[in-house]
Amino acid sequence: MADSAYTAWLADTRAGLTSVLIAADNDIVVELNQRAQADLVRTGQVDDSATAPIRNSLSVGRGDVIVTRRIDRAQPDGTSRSRLPVDGFARNGHRWRVERAHRDG
Repeated sequence: MADSAYTAWLADTRAGLTSVLIAADNDIVVELNQRAQADLVRTGQVDDSATAPIRNSLSVGRGDVIVTRRIDRAQPDGTSRSRLPVDGFARNGHRWRVERAHRDG
């Protein structure tokens, strides 16, 4: 199942579409994230020369797209409150493109 999902995601991504991988458990999430990032690094879409650590021993670099899964409610999202539908805070399910990665996260 994970292989089929990954193959479909990769085809969508290569076609310029927006696609999201969903997995049954965290182990599969980690596996899929590692595969996706390796492919995106190979094609130059993600820069892994400077990365920041995230959960589950993963890291992100410039160009990575991440989805908020566990938020710190007090963490502002860096955008104007007027651009967000509710109150200017990050929410689970928000998608982000990494523009800079700092080793301290």
